[in-house]
Amino acid sequence: MRTAFLATLVAFVVPIVSAQQRGSTSACLYDVPPGVLLNICEHEYGMAPIPTPRLKVRIYKDGRGEHEENKTWNALLKKKFRVKEEDLSEIERLSATEGVQKALERYPAYNIGADSSSETTVDIYGETGHKRIILANFFAADRENKKHYPASLISLMEKV
Repeated sequence: MRTAFLATLVAFVVPIVSAQQRGSTSACLYDVPPGVLLNICEHEYGMAPIPTPRLKVRIYKDGRGEHEENKTWNALLKKKFRVKEEDLSEIERLSATEGVQKALERYPAYNIGADSSSETTVDIYGETGHKRIILANFFAADRENKKHYPASLISLMEKV
């Protein structure tokens, strides 16, 4: 009886564990291609959708864009889109503001999740060079953001 239970348990658990260990296929795990203006990756922990990390948005200087969404429960699909010229100009403008350029490299978690957390990595590739900002448990619509982040960073995150 005990052997049958153990065999059944192994038959169900091993495929699940091996599927989770295959790893993510996210674009976030590879070098950022040339011509990118803004690259935002999100890594979620705890009770969060898998796989992780995932490309929240990538915007190229020529107006192309892409993001990832679930194809299946454990695989990502990259979707492409176009950014309107006026939106692209606004993203470029916000990315170059003093508030964004002087933002901290890493912000702590001001929102503490009960069962999950996230780390959002914002990479900006502008005329002034590469700027990386890491945000913990950031929610663009949070009314308390203005107490912790530069206004232009909040505007940039709301825009994308």
